[in-house]
Amino acid sequence: VKIRNVVYKNPTMAWSIAVLPRIRRDNWARSAAYSVRAICNAEYSNTPLRLAQNARHAVSAGARVPLHAVLIGVLAAQPERLEHAAALFAERLDRKIAMRSAIYACDYSRYYLTEMNADSLCKALYILDEVIEPDALLHLKTLAIAVEDELSIAQRAQSLSDASSSAAASMRRRTANIDPGLLSTDSLVLASTKYAPHRTCIGSYCDGAALMWAEQTLYYYNGRYTSQPWTYLDYKARPALHLFARARTQLLTLAHQARST
Repeated sequence: VKIRNVVYKNPTMAWSIAVLPRIRRDNWARSAAYSVRAICNAEYSNTPLRLAQNARHAVSAGARVPLHAVLIGVLAAQPERLEHAAALFAERLDRKIAMRSAIYACDYSRYYLTEMNADSLCKALYILDEVIEPDALLHLKTLAIAVEDELSIAQRAQSLSDASSSAAASMRRRTANIDPGLLSTDSLVLASTKYAPHRTCIGSYCDGAALMWAEQTLYYYNGRYTSQPWTYLDYKARPALHLFARARTQLLTLAHQARST
């Protein structure tokens, strides 16, 4: 009874008792790594990250904007399709793949299962070798859409030789989903063609027929990349966070080298 009277007379205390434990619990859940089933634990690093000439100029000029690495998340039914889609995207961008996460199962959502005609999906994240300017996100997403279309067209062409033309022509399915983003020492920002209240418009594509949106998926806080309430589970999975930490170390080294030259 005494506790109840104190709470009634002090609304702030009532808010603290009711809300603060939930806030602490939610913050812990957002920062905790999401466990996933590993398909291939092997990571790789082909080449170290390097500076582009314009990025080197921005750092040497004393700009406070952090360096941004190109990240692509690829979702497909087989690991071979992951590698092929990532390699094709890097080729179209005239870059090389610098590092890749472990391949892990992406079985928490059935959104793409029907489109890809698969029973299960896998995912891997890739970092390209050359840092890029932060205003390139619109171009990266537009390129990803083009590569997805190219891969789906190739799949339909193969289907035409194996099935009737009418059935194959109706198979307008993607074989891979490519999500590009910008990873910096401060955050991970992804692009999307879908509007949501937490996303900001960054331009248009398809000759102005559709809008492109960007969201801050992760932010670096207290020694780790921390998720937002809207962060998809595959970007706070342990393989993803491990890759981000590796890339962040290289970005810090690059920034230090650029400022010292």
